[in-house]
Parts: sequence; structure tokens; C-alpha cells
Amino acid sequence: MFNGSPFFTGDTPLYPSNRRTPQTFFRPPYNYYDTEDDAYMRALAAHEQREREAATRSAYGPFGFALPNPVEEEEEEDEGVYIPRGRRGNYDDALFARRRAEHERQLRESAHHRHLVEQRRLAEEERLARSQQHQHAAHLRAQQLHAEQMRKRKSPSPASIPVPLPTRPAARAQPPPRPTPPTLEQTEAAANTIQAAYRAHQQRTRAHASLDAISRKVTSLLSSFQMPPTLDFDLSAPSAPSFAEEDGEGETVPKLLYNAQNTPVHAQEHALTQLLQKLDGVESNGDLGVRGRRKGLVGKIERALREMEGAIRAAWGRQHGAGAVPLEPEMGGLPAGPGAGKRTGGDDAGPRRAHHGAHHPHHSGHQHRRGKHHADGPRPFGF
Repeated sequence: MFNGSPFFTGDTPLYPSNRRTPQTFFRPPYNYYDTEDDAYMRALAAHEQREREAATRSAYGPFGFALPNPVEEEEEEDEGVYIPRGRRGNYDDALFARRRAEHERQLRESAHHRHLVEQRRLAEEERLARSQQHQHAAHLRAQQLHAEQMRKRKSPSPASIPVPLPTRPAARAQPPPRPTPPTLEQTEAAANTIQAAYRAHQQRTRAHASLDAISRKVTSLLSSFQMPPTLDFDLSAPSAPSFAEEDGEGETVPKLLYNAQNTPVHAQEHALTQLLQKLDGVESNGDLGVRGRRKGLVGKIERALREMEGAIRAAWGRQHGAGAVPLEPEMGGLPAGPGAGKRTGGDDAGPRRAHHGAHHPHHSGHQHRRGKHHADGPRPFGF
């Protein structure tokens, strides 16, 4: 009527406080939860409202007169819908409702499409499961048919089936009797036997270890000993019987002096005598192996002492000439130093021969007697 004059509609831009703020969207109650689509639609409606307000302000001149509105001459967006010019808020509400309905329709179509896709997938899975079941059932039927055919081939004819004759049931085998548990006395006796065997084993092991050490010591002494070329004899001391005198093989030899010249001989005699004493301390406890080894070591040491005594007698004979005793065959194992056969310096031969006739000399200052050793070991002796 007034061609959209702002003086009659209340839309004057010079007085914005008089303008009515249209309701652009539906205000939900307090317990309503805003979804993402609702927020989008509200933002879109607010943006359109701002565009319409800017267009309205630009439609008026500087003095508040309305300018020709090209929008009025254009065709409305929705044909057949009458929208009063003073009620733009209702139009916005209707537009928002239509767009929301369109969005909901799209959501429903999307959900329906997903439902159809899920139904197709479930149907395909069910079809595959039924197909596998049919294949498995067919495979089982084929196996049963094959087994039935093989059974028919192997089964004999009724005429050739032997009829079993009744026989007496075999007597059941009696289980072996259980062993009776040992008594306390038997257990103690077995424990004592085991302990005695273990102690004997330990003693035998220790005895063999001691014999091994003594054997190595004897071998080392005999291999490293060397008889001095000359020996010094004590013509003033009385002599004691030796191995040779007891066996009736020769005369007595004076004792050896304790000086640097005779030190190797005295040291060898002392070491061999100590080994004989150690052999006496090795107990065999009835073990034949220990007893045999100990007896062999005693014989080896006694032979070494006899050879040393023969070497001393030979040195006495070489140094004093008269009554010289030839070297025994068993003396070949003892080496003699260079210059053997020379007389000792300091005493001439005359007094030595006179002394030799007046006394009964022997080869050492330590007396020893030759005795028969018992089976468990020799009796220690010294020179």
C-alpha cells in the first residue's frame, strides 16, 4: 500500500532500536541436546538474516526514502506461497523448517541405504555358509559311501566264516609278590657296609697318592745323583757292619767324614732313608695293590742304597790300593765323577793301611741292620 515505506512498517534504519528482531529459528527447550546439523542450520539462517538486513538498509536513500526494490520485481523463490511483507520472521521459520525437513530426509535415505547394504552383506554371508555346509555334507556322504564299499569288499562270505569253539578261560596271571620292606637291622647293616666301603675307597685313594709322590721323589733322586770322584774316610772311628759284611761279600769300610767332599753322599743316603720311613707310614689295610706297590718301592730304594754302598767300597779300594774291592755289576747305575781312583789328600797310604788292619771300619757313621721287612712295609734304617 505504501510501497514498503519504513515510516509505516517500523523498519526505519535511522532508528534501529524501533526495529523488531525476527525469530529466525525454533528455540528448543532447556533439556534439548543440539546436534551438529541443528547448529549448521542455525548458523545458515543467521547468515541469511544478516544478508537480508544489509539489503534492506541499502534499499533506502540518505533521507529515508525507499528506492525501487529489484527483488520485488523478481519471481519469488517459492511460487504459490503468500508471504506478507511485514512478517519476514514467519518466512524464515518456514524456510528453516523446509531445509531441516530436506536434511532429515537425506539422513533417512542414507540410513536406509546403509541398512540395505548390511542386509545384502548378511545375505551373502548366509549363502556362503549354506554352500560350505552343503559341500561338507557331500564330502561326508562320499567318505561314508567309500568306507561302505571297502567294508563290503573285505567282509568274507558267510560260508567261509569260521565258527569259534568255546574254550576254557585262561588262568589269570598272578601279579609278582611285593618285596617286603627291610627291617631296621638290615638298613643299619647296609649303611655300615656302604660306609666301610667308602672309607676303604678313601684310604686306598690316599695310599696310592702317597705312593705316587714317593715314587716320583725316588726317581728324581736317582736321576740327579752323581757320585763324587773322591771320598774322605774317618779312619779313627769304629766301623759298623754293612750289607756286604752281613752277606759275607767283603770286609768293612771306614765311615765317611762329614765334610763338603762327602755332602752329596750323605744327602742322598738321608733322603732315601726318609723315603723308607714315609713308606712305613703308608697303610695298605689289606689291599693287595697298595701292598705290592709299596713292596716294589722298598726294593727299589734298598737296591739304590746297596749300589751306593758298593760305590763307597770301590772308592775305598781305589784310594787305598791294598785290598781293593772290584766294582760290582749292580754299581753300573751310579755315575762317578772325573778323577775317580785318586787318593784323598792329607793322609798317606801307610797309616791308612795300618789303621785298616787295626780297626773294623764301615762306610758310614749311622749304623743299620739288614732285616726282613714284613708284608706291610720295611723297617726304617739309616747309615
